[in-house]
Amino acid sequence: MAAAQGLPEGTFASSKEGCAKLQSKTPAELGEGLDFTVLSKTGVVGYLQRCDFVSVTAHNATSWLATAFCEESGYSYPDLFAIAQKDNGELNVTRLTSQQETYEGAADDSSANA
Repeated sequence: MAAAQGLPEGTFASSKEGCAKLQSKTPAELGEGLDFTVLSKTGVVGYLQRCDFVSVTAHNATSWLATAFCEESGYSYPDLFAIAQKDNGELNVTRLTSQQETYEGAADDSSANA
């Protein structure tokens, strides 16, 4: 995992309710109760999903671009996150998921050949 240089300290939740839940439990302790997304310096965690930051590059003092290795329901895929800190300290996170379909057994399917 990459050390996210310049990212704000702390753990951020995608909702106010999520922030309240994180006051008493970690994302792992919440289990199925993790109905929000959590962002920290190491990556992003959601229910049955984890993205570890591989590299984080500062755009300026309050915005970053992060590449991540993500795993979800048996699939691994790369992802890209744009993170910007607002004046009130909240984070705006935009993600671009690049998940391709898996084509299993396509080589054995003669109809796949044109």
